[in-house]
Parts: sequence; C-alpha cells; structure tokens
Amino acid sequence: MLRDRCDGSWISYAHFGTSRGRSLPPQELPQILRSAASWSEAMMRAGYSSGSGSAQTSLRRSASSLGVDKRR
Repeated sequence: MLRDRCDGSWISYAHFGTSRGRSLPPQELPQILRSAASWSEAMMRAGYSSGSGSAQTSLRRSASSLGVDKRR
C-alpha cells in the first residue's frame, strides 16, 4: 500500500532495500556477483539502487565471504 502511494506520487523507494519487495534468495547472489560486469550492475541486478554505498559495502562483503573476486 505504501509502495502504491509512492508510485502514484513518483517517489522513489529503491534506496530503502530491494526494489523487488522481497529478500534475494541466497542461491541467486553468487550468480549475480559472478556475471555482473561492475559493482553498479551487480547492485541493480540484486534490486538495489546503484548509488547506495551501504548496499555496495554489503555486496562486497557477501562476495568476499562467497569467494567471488570482483576487483572492478
């Protein structure tokens, strides 16, 4: 309901978490991290705003714990 109101008023809520409205299944994250050409692309595929510093930090930490090398 809140998302509908935001959509109707052209208010972005993407920076408050995943834009999918659900948590990202853990099995999707390694594939997203490995196939993305950049951190920005990985963030967008995961449903985060590409400008979110906290989301990028979280994804970098996840990549490290999964052993995914993303030095871009």
